Amino acid sequence: ESGMARLERMDEAAAAAGDVRRELIVFRLERPRPGGDRQGGKDRSAGRQAGATMIRGPGAGAVMDLQVHLTDACNLRCKHCYNENTGTFLTGEQFDHVLREVLRYAASLGAAPGRATFVGGEPTLSPILFDSMTKCLEAGFARLALLTNGTLLTEDHVRRLVAHGCTEAQICIEGNRETHNDIRGGTFD
Repeated sequence: ESGMARLERMDEAAAAAGDVRRELIVFRLERPRPGGDRQGGKDRSAGRQAGATMIRGPGAGAVMDLQVHLTDACNLRCKHCYNENTGTFLTGEQFDHVLREVLRYAASLGAAPGRATFVGGEPTLSPILFDSMTKCLEAGFARLALLTNGTLLTEDHVRRLVAHGCTEAQICIEGNRETHNDIRGGTFD
């Protein structure tokens, strides 16, 4: 059974049984600022999140999903975004540390690697995006996903994403042209 088929079967079984456990583990690039890090009602410290894991599925069939914030840099300034856009990038060494820790933790729980999702800021700005995808596939992650604003994607970028094992991409559209452009700054077309 392929990794994707196993994940789909587990997702369906867990959903049908109502037995989905979730646990969030966060690795940070730096410590949150004393007294919080809020601006305009938004928690800005979340923008420095290096990675997070989620466990789902019943019992011994648990799967560990990884979500990696490769950067808080972004080419847009969306109204709802919590990222500070300081230009902070996760280094290859930091990514390797997060991946090792996630895999160690997953093994301690008897969980298998599931899906790795790469996010930002804008993850396509990260110089380690493709190497990180390769490392996740080599570590046994069955699915790779990308959460992007889509404005920097070219045909070459898409080919490279597919060649590096990316099977899912999420590009957010905030509604009709007027609403989207109001929130994301004129990027609808």
